[in-house]
Amino acid sequence: MSIVGMFLGGAPNALIAAGYAQLNLQWTAQDRSDTSGAVFTITASDSTTQTVSGDSSGRAYMTVAAGTYTVSVSHSGTYENDDPQTVVAESQKSYAIIFQGTFEFDIRSTSATIPVESWADNTCTVSVSGVTATNIIWVMPAPESVNDYSVAGIVATEQSAGAITFTCKTVPTNTITINVAYT
Repeated sequence: MSIVGMFLGGAPNALIAAGYAQLNLQWTAQDRSDTSGAVFTITASDSTTQTVSGDSSGRAYMTVAAGTYTVSVSHSGTYENDDPQTVVAESQKSYAIIFQGTFEFDIRSTSATIPVESWADNTCTVSVSGVTATNIIWVMPAPESVNDYSVAGIVATEQSAGAITFTCKTVPTNTITINVAYT
């Protein structure tokens, strides 16, 4: 049993020679945003190992001798990798082996205050350590500020490096404490 060859891109071989099989490998990130960077490792039952990098769409194709193989994938992104998959490759057949990566959230949290005097034209920007222009944020009032936050109609309207901008329907009469969770 052996791993014969590999190729990237395009369609897999339409004609598979007798005694060989085609492995069609694919890495798909759960959020579909990052498919490049996948590295597939194919191990034959005789412990022969071959690695192949996926193309920009997370795909790779390999021609192997008929036999049993274990296929695993690793990825440079912040994804959990699926467990290895075993395939019994029969002569002149093609197999799709698809890995679905699950995004790992590294959630952090902090709090900040919005002093009454910081509002201007029903808008204020508050420094919030850890926030970037692109990370995911969840903003909620601290328990002691829920009523004032709601009555004032406060909403987060913009985020930037180290800051969140808020707008309100009416300026609150008390300092508002907010809790922020972010990735």
